[in-house]
Amino acid sequence: GEDYIERAVQAGYLSTDAEFLVKQTASGACSVTALLKDGYLVVANAGDCRAVLSRAGKSEALTRDHRAGREGERKRIESLGG
Repeated sequence: GEDYIERAVQAGYLSTDAEFLVKQTASGACSVTALLKDGYLVVANAGDCRAVLSRAGKSEALTRDHRAGREGERKRIESLGG
């Protein structure tokens, strides 16, 4: 399928994260990406930002904020030693 698009977006995010770590950047960042190719939509986000789609005037959230206040996100952070 179109997994290569998802892998490319993921690689971009991981590469950017690695650069932040190398530079020992203390502050955070946020980013949202939407890539549409041949009818296949990939949406990704990092940090406190979101993507929303409008269909027939109704909004549909495509992402969830990565905030430590969200239980699932808090558990993910803690499991990684944060």
